[in-house]
Amino acid sequence: MNAINRILFFLHASNLIVALAGAFLAFGICKQLNIDYAERYGFLAFCLIFSIYFFQRMVDHSGFSEDERNVWGNRTWIAIGLSTVLLFLGFVVGLQMVQYSVIQITLIVVFSLICGWYVIPLFGSKLREIAGLKLVLIAATWTYTCLVFPYLNVFKEFTTDLMYFALLLIFYISAVVLPFDIRDKSIDLVQQSTVPQVIGVRVTKLIGTILLLIFSIGMYVLKIVEPTNILFASSILIQIALLNFTTEKRPFYYFLSIDFCIGLLGLSFLL
Repeated sequence: MNAINRILFFLHASNLIVALAGAFLAFGICKQLNIDYAERYGFLAFCLIFSIYFFQRMVDHSGFSEDERNVWGNRTWIAIGLSTVLLFLGFVVGLQMVQYSVIQITLIVVFSLICGWYVIPLFGSKLREIAGLKLVLIAATWTYTCLVFPYLNVFKEFTTDLMYFALLLIFYISAVVLPFDIRDKSIDLVQQSTVPQVIGVRVTKLIGTILLLIFSIGMYVLKIVEPTNILFASSILIQIALLNFTTEKRPFYYFLSIDFCIGLLGLSFLL
């Protein structure tokens, strides 16, 4: 790898880009909803996504190339330390910001357990290894972190607006995860029953495209974004193109672009 490729590969395999994408998504959503301390929610999303994804890679040695597993070289202890610190900071920031209610505390406990079980096997398996759960869990946890947690902190209750927005965001996250499931189709465990394993790549791409279109149309109908928001439309169109041209053989920077577009979507909410 040349210098630029090494840097891009590090950003991809270290989970820095996907964590930054989640941070921008949470920040943009909070700004769109006029939720105070948007930067803190973005930082919280960054901390949790980076640390959880890293620990998942450390625990689950299958499904990754040797280069991906050794992206930190002989300094893996630095990543372990950094992930531990960020996880701790994420919980501290979250606890400082949380507006205590039965609903919020219940959801915090539930999603904390989900994240822990996603990484560490309990009762003989990790949640992501249970048939059909991987995609649902990723979409639900991202939606809670980037939207539901900050929304409940301000409005204190589930509203129709929240449920519609959350459902649309679940559709979006599910769609942008599908290219990674296509990439990992042959290396994911058979019992995981990921979408491409069950219905095939072509139908997976069709479903992902439909989900992205539903998401974008729904955002316009609910007037969360304006039809004149070129950045929003561009990010969706790029995601649709990336999804439909995905194969198991695409290079790492192809999937780096998918993560980048998630952050681009977040930034579109600032317009």
